[in-house]
Amino acid sequence: MSRERVRCSLFIKQKIKIDPVILAITLLLCVCGATFVYSASSYVALKDYNDAYFFLKKQVLGYVVGLVAFFAVHKINLEFLKRHALKIFAFSLLL
Repeated sequence: MSRERVRCSLFIKQKIKIDPVILAITLLLCVCGATFVYSASSYVALKDYNDAYFFLKKQVLGYVVGLVAFFAVHKINLEFLKRHALKIFAFSLLL
């Protein structure tokens, strides 16, 4: 009997299923957070950086980076992560 090797690829092709309630709550928290950041820091940003939206722009950039990271991690195959969990953990300790 020959053993077939089952290869698992790094990425999966699957539609993203998003729970609308979680999406709505997340968007609401992001909007509230951006509003709070602007409200609390617009004076300091205008005084120090001559741009009242300086910290708000950084906050929105963080949202965009987080969204891109979410979609990238969502595409990773779970079997791949299970096989390489120890290596990934060791690498994360080095960071």
